[in-house]
Amino acid sequence: MDVTSSASTTITRITLQIFFGQCTIQSTSSPPHFRNIVTHFCFCIRHFDNLAPDADFDTLMTFISGILRLSTKYVIRYLRQRCIILFLTKLPSTFESYEAKARATSPSSTSPTPSKARDRYRSDTVMRAIKLAQENDIYEALPYAYYCVSRFPHKRLLKERPGDISWKDKAICLVGRERLHWAQMSMSYAFLLVFHRSPVCQNLLCAHARGPHAEWHLLENDRSPHPLREYDRWDSLNVCADCVAYCQARHLEGRKDVWKYLPTLFELPPWEELRGIQNTQGPLHCPNPNDGTAG
Repeated sequence: MDVTSSASTTITRITLQIFFGQCTIQSTSSPPHFRNIVTHFCFCIRHFDNLAPDADFDTLMTFISGILRLSTKYVIRYLRQRCIILFLTKLPSTFESYEAKARATSPSSTSPTPSKARDRYRSDTVMRAIKLAQENDIYEALPYAYYCVSRFPHKRLLKERPGDISWKDKAICLVGRERLHWAQMSMSYAFLLVFHRSPVCQNLLCAHARGPHAEWHLLENDRSPHPLREYDRWDSLNVCADCVAYCQARHLEGRKDVWKYLPTLFELPPWEELRGIQNTQGPLHCPNPNDGTAG
């Protein structure tokens, strides 16, 4: 399909190919009209409606990457935002969206796809996503993407494969992994490490319960820290219902705190600053790792 607009002989003419699935446009137009042509075309063919709701992450990135790069380069905000919204369904940027994703991929979910296959991304997929986000200024996708990379085995991060993130980014993820241990111990799972009875507890036996400490030791045996994961072995604490409710509240607040500080654990600015830079498509300036902001 050829799309051509009239232009004076003095203007600069440009040629660009855009791939929408199997449909290719070769557009020759003046720069002032170019954005209108592409926006109109995308609207007419309803390109975004062609993405299956259950598309996996690699399929989604292949689907949006061409439009994302184009809309970022030519500041076509509507198309760029449509791509970002889809991208962030796989790499959540709020605690609420993370919770929704986690629940959708839990073993109790009614989805026919096995939970591990839907929840755990391959290392190559996440690294591809990080590079796509970096190239197109989708900064609010980076904290959770780094979180995912930090949980991969060390031997994978020490390998160099085509398409991998930079060694600097890998180093940030490895440092972040150690900080996640700290976050798990001091924030989201502190209720196990240092158990406190509920203020309304009437059962003196709860003060001597060994369940929380035993559960903490089980957690320490995990291969990689996962401080955002929701704890669900409440019966194993062997404490009263009031103490369980008290621990659940502490756990939820701790997980929210981990999410709040997630960017700084990986040498990134806070969430709000990331969103502001992303919206203006400005340069990303990471905090000084020596200023103590990362914990």
